[in-house]
Order: sequence, then structure tokens, then C-alpha cells
Amino acid sequence: MIRHVVVVVPAHDEAESIGACLRSLHHACGDLPTTVSTTIAVVADACRDRSADIARAMARSGDVVIEASHRCAGAARRLGVSAALLQAGTSPSDIWIASTDADTIVP
Repeated sequence: MIRHVVVVVPAHDEAESIGACLRSLHHACGDLPTTVSTTIAVVADACRDRSADIARAMARSGDVVIEASHRCAGAARRLGVSAALLQAGTSPSDIWIASTDADTIVP
């Protein structure tokens, strides 16, 4: 049974779009049953702008923001999944993992 949802958002210089992305994710996660907790993990990868600052300002309880210098979306995504799984504190079999881009607005 799914008890926790993890959404990983790799971001590279996405200050203009990360706010809308996170608002849409928070809204979508709000539609989950109350028995399901969430972690949104933003990985600001080699950012030269305020992407990480904006993500930190918008973070909710349980969310994580990581700054990295991988210059690779796949490596950033892997780092975000690892951090979010630690934050979730539940069995991996009870976690649903998703990923989206920082310039995406989810329905």
C-alpha cells in the first residue's frame, strides 16, 4: 500500500519557473488521501541563479532542497531520490517515486 509519495525535481537555473512548478506540486499533493505523506525533493544542480533560494522559501514540512554540481539531470535525480527516501522514513515498498522538470506545471 502506498503510504508516501516522493517527487524529485532536478533544476538548473530555473528561478523563473520553479515557483509555479512547486505550487502545482503542492496543490496536486493536497489531493492525496490524508493517509499518504509527501516529500518534494528539489535538486538545484549547478545553479547560478536563485533556484535553490526560491525552492527553500516554498518548501513545506517534509520537503528537501539540495544544492549539487553534477551538471547532469540523471545524477541530480538520483541524489534527490536518495535524500527523499531518507526523509520518508518508511519502507521502500510503501513509497511511490515520481520526477518532473522544474519548468513543468503538473495537473
